[in-house]
Amino acid sequence: MNTSEKQQFIYAGVHILGAPYQIDKEFDYSIPKKLEGMLSVGTIVVVPFGGGNRHVAGIVSSLKDKSEYPKSKPVIGVAPGNLCIGSELYGICEFLKERCFCSIGEASKAVMPSGFSVRTGVYYASEEKQPEGELNSTALEIVNYVSQKSEVSESELKSAFDKCLPTLKLLCSKGYLRRTTRADCKINTKSTSYVRLLLSGEELSEIHGSVPTPTGDIRVDMDEESVKVYSTSE
Repeated sequence: MNTSEKQQFIYAGVHILGAPYQIDKEFDYSIPKKLEGMLSVGTIVVVPFGGGNRHVAGIVSSLKDKSEYPKSKPVIGVAPGNLCIGSELYGICEFLKERCFCSIGEASKAVMPSGFSVRTGVYYASEEKQPEGELNSTALEIVNYVSQKSEVSESELKSAFDKCLPTLKLLCSKGYLRRTTRADCKINTKSTSYVRLLLSGEELSEIHGSVPTPTGDIRVDMDEESVKVYSTSE
């Protein structure tokens, strides 16, 4: 084996970011060919979890050649931009888990930007297959609705069509729609805007003769029709 070649791993150990402390452990997932060479320790991924194969966000904790569970579920995809916190920051997450009795997901919040969150979304896109007589009216409406857009989120379809999940599953199985899961990263930041006056109190008085010249610090209330100046020292 050429040691200069990057080793291709078959399995990835993953911690589920939303898992509570009681069940927080490493789960093995197989690495599909489309993701070979893209995963490393600290990579944020989307994986199926639980009996219902609910798509959730996780973080890669290890890469391996073998697994005790050869029929492991596959990794679905990676976060936008192949987001990865790196092995060093992941090591801090493990340290916090051991010392603070928290989950890896809770510890990851300490090393990621404030307000950072990863959410998974399910989207549907239309396939080229033309609707046939086997579809009922609701299924035809959904196919036409999705075909008018590049892709539609599952939440949007659930709002537009009542109890549509079984129909969506049927349409995907028959090749009318394509279902994909994507991880969306969000950073909830707060910003504060400040305004600084370019005019002095005397200049404001010249413009608005009825406004007294304030002394000391001033407060200005502005709207579309007027400017009110107050002296904070009064």
